[in-house]
Amino acid sequence: MRVVLLNKFTLIGLIGRTNSGKSTLLNNFIGKKIAAVSNRVNTTRTPLNGIYKTDTNSFLILDAPGVCQVKTVLDRLIFQNILKIVEISDVIWWMISCEDQWKKDNQILAKVLENTKKPVLLLLNKVDLIEKNILLKHIQNFSSKFPFNEVVPLSAKKKINFHNLIKATEKYLPSFSVQKNIPNFSLNTLSEIASEIIREQILLQIKDEIPHQTALLKERFFQNKQNTSLFFTLLVGSSSQKAIVIGKNGERVRQIRLKSQELLIKIWKKKVSIFLQIKVSEKWFQDVKILQKLGINWDNYEYTRK
Repeated sequence: MRVVLLNKFTLIGLIGRTNSGKSTLLNNFIGKKIAAVSNRVNTTRTPLNGIYKTDTNSFLILDAPGVCQVKTVLDRLIFQNILKIVEISDVIWWMISCEDQWKKDNQILAKVLENTKKPVLLLLNKVDLIEKNILLKHIQNFSSKFPFNEVVPLSAKKKINFHNLIKATEKYLPSFSVQKNIPNFSLNTLSEIASEIIREQILLQIKDEIPHQTALLKERFFQNKQNTSLFFTLLVGSSSQKAIVIGKNGERVRQIRLKSQELLIKIWKKKVSIFLQIKVSEKWFQDVKILQKLGINWDNYEYTRK
């Protein structure tokens, strides 16, 4: 179990349906790419976090997976992650895209939050894509569905109104002092961030349903001042999926590996080498032991202020 100390952090639970823009917000808020971004369901699976610091406060933003239908053990653990994030957070950021209506996923989140006493802020995303009169209608509509403490229109992609979001959040902070000497941008391990970057490249480069049947298991991790070497096993659901991921003459998996290395070099400012072994595991998403190794099970983490 990994203990994550929250002393003197304000913990922000970032929730919402798939494709609302949560991971884009996290990446742009902290100025580093740590969360995979795509239009696929369950792009975010594991508890990802980013640190944002002002002169007087330190925020730990916890990016929850998007709400989905519970069909597998993986889906159930992902939904449990959402519940846990709501439980431990000081303030909830509920992101809804201006392109969305009040759909079933939002109804599920409203049910989860109906008895919470924690402040819930509506982050109305993608305001740069609509006219002001349409935005006002969205605010009225969503505000009639749930008693939000604040409504903050913003653009996660274009970084519009981030300052107003922090100002609105600071009205509801718990009473403790800012923590000094905290990490620069995340409490996630380097291998967890690397796994997200590699998964994003799989999602971007393979267009079928195969990305949902893939997972990355960390095998080994070595680093020194100049180099970082990461060894992963990439799980796929069948032999045919394995062939698709590998690609003709191994070109697709090569591009996944090279692009991931390029992105991680920009983040870590050092040489990065990624080694991928591809393995068929038909029911990995139903295997609790594998899911625990993937870090999806919240039993692997303890968030505490003790």
